[in-house]
Amino acid sequence: MKNKYNPYEIPITKPEKPLRILFLTDSLGEEVKNNNSIISKLHKLSEFDELEIWFSPTQDPDLQKLTSNIVTGNSCEYTLIKGKYPHKRFIASLHMDYGERQYSTLLREFPDSKSSPNLFETVKGSRINIMELDIIYRIDDTFYNWDLLDLVVAHKDDLETASLAGKFHVVCLDDVMERIRLFMLNHRLFYVEKWFNTCEISYYAHRRLKLFPNMKQLWSIINTHAENSEWVQSLYTRTELYLRAIDKLKINSLRQPNNIVATQYEYDFAFLILLVTGIFDNLAWLICKIYEIELGKMDIKLIIPNEEKKRKFIKAVEEKCSCLSAFLSMEITQAKIGLVYPIRDTVVHRDYLTTVRYMDVQKKIDAVYLKVSPEISQKFGKLTELGMNLSHCFQHDKIDKNTVTDGATGETNIYGASEDMYIIPFIFIDVIDGMVRGLINSMIDIIVTSKDNSATSDSSTGIFGFWGKEVDPLYF
Repeated sequence: MKNKYNPYEIPITKPEKPLRILFLTDSLGEEVKNNNSIISKLHKLSEFDELEIWFSPTQDPDLQKLTSNIVTGNSCEYTLIKGKYPHKRFIASLHMDYGERQYSTLLREFPDSKSSPNLFETVKGSRINIMELDIIYRIDDTFYNWDLLDLVVAHKDDLETASLAGKFHVVCLDDVMERIRLFMLNHRLFYVEKWFNTCEISYYAHRRLKLFPNMKQLWSIINTHAENSEWVQSLYTRTELYLRAIDKLKINSLRQPNNIVATQYEYDFAFLILLVTGIFDNLAWLICKIYEIELGKMDIKLIIPNEEKKRKFIKAVEEKCSCLSAFLSMEITQAKIGLVYPIRDTVVHRDYLTTVRYMDVQKKIDAVYLKVSPEISQKFGKLTELGMNLSHCFQHDKIDKNTVTDGATGETNIYGASEDMYIIPFIFIDVIDGMVRGLINSMIDIIVTSKDNSATSDSSTGIFGFWGKEVDPLYF
């Protein structure tokens, strides 16, 4: 008999406040006019009670009309009011009206002036007007700390111009859907559309189909050899757990930094690395099974540690599938695979991963970083030599004094000038994810093509609506 109450069940509650997002209209003008795929989803997303979406005011009549059609039921406008003191003649205010909720906050104080300043004077060489720039420059003091906005979205070129690429609450259009997805997942909201929700198990099953599109074809190839099906089933399980681990790490890295977050990051990151090396080993064994390669257990590895091992595994693969052998032998492929295994050895055999809570009052830095060992740093250096830009993954700081808290022990120390290298969790996980999925999909695609020349990638998510028509999920 099922118990009515279990105190350890995962709570299913709506977020206390909606995720509040401001799109800078002038900055994103071309994307809005061209109905960018993300912009086209905003109308449906604005229907959710958990999301509040605004477009900033603009003088462009075409953009005014388009944005009012994209997001209905809200307005966002700048106003001027007279200041109380002579040296503060005008005060600029941002007023947001979303249904019955109204917000107004101080944006900018102008010096004594005989006439009202032009709020929409265009900044030379930029698509963002002066007031929008002021929103961004003042966001830490004005919006973010006042809890009025959670995300500001602008064109990526404007983010670089304004030197804001490092601020997690100011994002480009390509990143906003990922932030929305993580927010909804954090509150266990698995919606395909407003009228169509699903469960966590179904969500990740469909997400796996989306991110590993040729996995179904791989299963159909193996299905004729039942004795090998367990290897594909293991790959199914590991890749789904991998997607869950990636999401958990990303969500955790967006939380308010503290010692608990640092410790949790160590735990989750170690699990992710073990999963990734498990997937690579799984693929190596699957390759041997599919192509009927007989090798000793210690020789079945995607990583090539030395020339002797290379002669055994790669040569055996080359005899069966030259395309796969050529891909595995590529220097960039080995460099990517080779980045993960030293981290795995650190987790399993050597000094454990070190996370630190890094704080600098002057630079307004309060973050959890993962400290990089010299060995792993060299692996990053190899990838950089081969053309991968990884500099944005790291926080290089030369500072007079910094406070570092050990995530495992909670011990806090104050250090002098430092040139230590730290990994920025959210960005690093994003890079690792793209790298690992790229390797997995490339290998699967080569295997599928070599075994079935007629096979093509299947981008279907397997999600169907009430009328038998496949539905494009909003944030899967």
